[in-house]
Amino acid sequence: MEELANSDVRVVLNIKEGKGFEQILLPTLIVATLNGHSLETDIIEPNSNPEYDHDLVWEVDKNRLRKMRSGQVPLKIECFAVKSNDIKEKLGYLLLSLRSAQVFAKSGIDNVKANWHKLSGLKSELKIHKPELLLALSIHDLEATSINAQSENYSEIDCHRNPAGDFRKYGIQIFNPPNGCNNINKHTLNYDLIRDQPVKATYSHSVDTLLCQSNIDNSSKSVEAYHCYYLNILLIAIKAISSKLIIPNMEIRFHHPKTEVTSAFHPKILASLGEKVKLQNIGCKLQFISAKDEIKQLLLNFPPKISIYKVEGSTKTCISESRINTKELFCQNKMEYQYNIPLYDIEHNNIGNLDVMLNLQDYGPYYRIKKTIPNENLGPPILDDSLAYKIVDELETWKERQMEIFKVELKKKEDRHLNLLSQEWQKHRENLETKLACSVEQCKMLANSLNNATEDLRTRRLKSLEKETRLIKANEDLQWRYDTKLHELKESFQMVQEELMTKIDALEKRKTALETQTEQLSTENEKLQLLVSKQSEELETYQKGSLTQDQTANLLQELKTLEKKLQNAQESKSFFKEQWAKAVREIHRMKMEHQQAIQVQIKNSKEELQNLDLEEILSADSTALTNDQILLNEIQKEIDVIKPKAYLIEKDVYSQVFTPSSVGSKISQNANKSILKRSDEQDERLQTLVEERDSLLKTGSYTIDDTVIMKLNNEIRSLMMK
Repeated sequence: MEELANSDVRVVLNIKEGKGFEQILLPTLIVATLNGHSLETDIIEPNSNPEYDHDLVWEVDKNRLRKMRSGQVPLKIECFAVKSNDIKEKLGYLLLSLRSAQVFAKSGIDNVKANWHKLSGLKSELKIHKPELLLALSIHDLEATSINAQSENYSEIDCHRNPAGDFRKYGIQIFNPPNGCNNINKHTLNYDLIRDQPVKATYSHSVDTLLCQSNIDNSSKSVEAYHCYYLNILLIAIKAISSKLIIPNMEIRFHHPKTEVTSAFHPKILASLGEKVKLQNIGCKLQFISAKDEIKQLLLNFPPKISIYKVEGSTKTCISESRINTKELFCQNKMEYQYNIPLYDIEHNNIGNLDVMLNLQDYGPYYRIKKTIPNENLGPPILDDSLAYKIVDELETWKERQMEIFKVELKKKEDRHLNLLSQEWQKHRENLETKLACSVEQCKMLANSLNNATEDLRTRRLKSLEKETRLIKANEDLQWRYDTKLHELKESFQMVQEELMTKIDALEKRKTALETQTEQLSTENEKLQLLVSKQSEELETYQKGSLTQDQTANLLQELKTLEKKLQNAQESKSFFKEQWAKAVREIHRMKMEHQQAIQVQIKNSKEELQNLDLEEILSADSTALTNDQILLNEIQKEIDVIKPKAYLIEKDVYSQVFTPSSVGSKISQNANKSILKRSDEQDERLQTLVEERDSLLKTGSYTIDDTVIMKLNNEIRSLMMK
């Protein structure tokens, strides 16, 4: 920085090209921001290696730049993708330190080295190709990069081509509508508009004024080629399609893409959906100075814009932004036409329509309009250095005087403020003293109450200790009772379990006895089968002999009855086996249920002993003992009921076998032996039924298939199953 002689320097950012932009299919532009002041390049068409070839220049005071370097103020470079309706989508950014900038004096302006820099903040799909920019940051003396345009003699037309590029005079005239709309900018703005030559560099004076340099046009034109044009924009009506456009406070702005000054109106509109509302005296008048054959290209390349903002207090939110289509003005040489502009929100949804009237007027050559200054230089105004120094000195002296006056006023204000503070502090001190006295008295009262509370706590503590000793004794007594009760329950459980085991053993013995009886019955069945076979053989022998027809019929009848009896005996055998299996399963199920009930009862008694108080535990134990006794009595009754059933099942086999009189007498004797162990009424009933059946069979007039004999057999079976 010391080799720079002048007080003003230029910070030059040379953006050469990029690489790794394969995934970016939209036009791009670069925006560089230094200390809050932004410059941007032209929009470049999508390419994998876009060539920007732009110089962005900031003119800064040397001391200010030194402070920026020491304060680590970065140069922020952002890359944007431009969508339709000039919507910018941020792709990435990078930060350059001013300390890394190359400093050049007058002689070393062309020796700037460029480096590749990677973009940060990229989306995941863009990180694959790693986009980079080739940048060169340098600091130059002001005279080293300035163009010596003042030493050259230009013609009357060359005055329009100043060192910063080829420009045209441009102005905005705003008229105030009479319907109460507020106009923010009540002045006329004159600035220069760029032609369509390729831009090479962009300059900024004191990081505030934006200028663009282009190639100097070598073609010469006459002064009369530059005409003065006025573009009148008048808003006629607005129609809301979406509820976003129905707002109480609306701000309508007119602005041009190459200027920062805008004109704004605040109309009060009471609109509803689908209704067209007329606007009165809302418009803007733009002034252009351009060649006759270039005004079309000028308006088509840089059309004006209309923005609608929602005003909520001090905040303003952009609802819609639309470009004005000036193409129809030049289609059929129309100087005035009306058309409908669709309004889109940020999400590209149509929210309404705006009727606009455009009028382009040609006022002839510009030098004729400015007759007061016929030889006016149309280039940019140049400020004299001596005059600037005088203005700066006067401003410095005025600033010092104002600072002295401000210090005196500040001293007076400070004294007044200190006096007020002292008075307030005195009042506050008196209040604090009174509060302190009250608080001291309260502390004394609280101390007395604290002493009383401590004594009360001591007495309560003694009482609690006595209660604790009582509870400990009660707990020990309860624990002893719990242990004894648990021991008794375990003993009772063991006794019940032993009784059940003995009963199960007895049932198993009965089972073995029944099995032996079934074996005996099977042997008897075999004997009967042998007897039947012998009788069949005898029958055959008798048939071979001289037998009458009646004898043979009787023998066949007896044979059939014997076969039926044998079949009934086999069926009764299978039936008794099934009944015995059911009885065994029922006994096993009852045994398991009883064991589970005893375990659940023991668990519940444990939980009740743990949770309940002493009296409740004693009452619960007494009830539990009674319940256990009732349960044991019920189990004993069920076992007593099961015993005669099992014994009847053992003996029922003989009652189901239907044989002739000799076999029936044996079965009746066995049945009578088993019936003696029943109750008196059932035994007598069963005995009478058996005797009646045997007597009927002995007569020989009734057989087993008769209905009377079958009814008697069914009654005998039902009595045995009860």
